[in-house]
Amino acid sequence: MAKSTVEKKNGKATAAKGLDLIGNPKAGRPILGGTATVAMFRSLRLIGVMEGLDDTLGKDSRALVYNSGKHFGGALGLDILRETGPDLGRYVPAVAARLKDLGVGLMSVVQMDLAAGTLTVRVDECITCAGMPNIGKAVCHFEGGMVSGILEAFLGAGKKVAVEESKCWALGDRTCQFEVRIS
Repeated sequence: MAKSTVEKKNGKATAAKGLDLIGNPKAGRPILGGTATVAMFRSLRLIGVMEGLDDTLGKDSRALVYNSGKHFGGALGLDILRETGPDLGRYVPAVAARLKDLGVGLMSVVQMDLAAGTLTVRVDECITCAGMPNIGKAVCHFEGGMVSGILEAFLGAGKKVAVEESKCWALGDRTCQFEVRIS
């Protein structure tokens, strides 16, 4: 991850944007360490955030969570792009490795037709939903936005990426799958 940087604005120190905001959790949590359990993550993400946003925004909460994932994916994608350069053959495996290292899931590209502007991305062992019961609705809005941001970071200005989840543990599937449309 990118090292944390501090900028001065009007004489005040402010943290830089993107992945720099994460800081160094291991240093800040010398006893608990830099990780938390999937159960804790899901409690925050599905109960705290989604239910709280649903109460406030209704269906608009999905768009907010998707856009949050898109911002994260964009920052992550740019960080990886600095390492790999604009080489898709290096970028995709680097993204998959980073998502695995972060514990987000095991990402793979199932189908890719860049000429047609379509991709299908699969995420096994998704942090948000793997092992959940079938609740009749997809819940991986953040991950869909993340895929969008990662791809937009690679494709650059002028390209828009829309992502829709087509499979989810919360729908009774045993993986998450995202249909991608590039325009």
